[in-house]
Formats: sequence, C-alpha cells, structure tokens
Amino acid sequence: MGYNVQAAVDTEHHLIVAHSVTLTLATLGYINMPSAPVEAAIALSIVFLCVEIVHAQQGRRDGLTYRSPWVVAFLFGLLHGLGFAGALSEIGLPPSEVPLALLFFNIGVEIGQLIFVFAALGVVALLRSAADKTASMNSLVRAER
Repeated sequence: MGYNVQAAVDTEHHLIVAHSVTLTLATLGYINMPSAPVEAAIALSIVFLCVEIVHAQQGRRDGLTYRSPWVVAFLFGLLHGLGFAGALSEIGLPPSEVPLALLFFNIGVEIGQLIFVFAALGVVALLRSAADKTASMNSLVRAER
C-alpha cells in the first residue's frame, strides 16, 4: 500500500464523512440497528483489513483495500459511525444538547484522525530514512572490502 500523504488524507476524509453520516442519522433516530450485529460487523471489518494487509505483505496488490482504499474507508466509516452512535446514546445526553455534541464529537474525531495519519506517515518516513541510511552504509562497507 502506497504511502502517499494526499491519498492517506483523502482516505481518512472518506472514513470521517461516512462515520459522521451514520453517527448523525443513528443518534437522531433515523436509523435504528441493534448493537450486536453492528459490533459483529465492525469486528469482521477489522478481520477483513487484516487479511488485506497480509495479502499486500505477500505481494498481492489486487485487493479492494489496495486498489480503492477510500471505498473501504467509507464502508468502515458507515459501520463505525453506527458503533459510536450506540456508545453516544448510552451517555444519555439531553435531546437539546445532541446536535452540538455531534458537531464537536465529529470535529474531535477528524482532528484526532488527522493527527494519527500524519504521525503514522512520519514514523514510516523515519523508518524508510533509517533503512536507506543502513543500506547506504552497508554498500560503503562492502565497497571498501
């Protein structure tokens, strides 16, 4: 999976948009789904992503996650938004406070996701740089022999 910053941010935005849609619709009562199937689907989505990562590590770059990460992120966002709605409903906010709580919750999630994406990309960049330096040093050592 490529480590393109713009692609990572675009994928993250698809996740947040989908998450915001289902979170809002479920919290406001337009969608009502039992928590057990939602939680099971979330767990299966994580298993799916793990399988996709293993396949990518094995050189199989034909999976949906590799070809269209934004589609997978959008679908995950829909599921995870329903999961967050269940958690938010358990808090028991007064109805008059729900719209403002949703707004700030979504803003907080977006900021948190962006921080995570940039931190993860920074770690990848550092690891690649260290690997490149190690490879260069190894080449120099071999050349001196």
